Amino acid sequence: MLLSDGASRLVDPCEELLALLDESGPDELLRQARAAEAVDPEGRQWPRTKRSDDATAVYLALDRGMNL
Repeated sequence: MLLSDGASRLVDPCEELLALLDESGPDELLRQARAAEAVDPEGRQWPRTKRSDDATAVYLALDRGMNL
């Protein structure tokens, strides 16, 4: 998993983040981050330095049975 601060700052703990990425992929993570920003524009519930930031998420799941 590779995330920018805009994608990761509203997610805690990481177990929930990994489950979300595994089940729904990065697009859903980014959708949820933007939705959270929209309902908390002043950053009271999720403190942050900016109202909105760039958000990038990359998720790569490897088959543990593969020889790399």
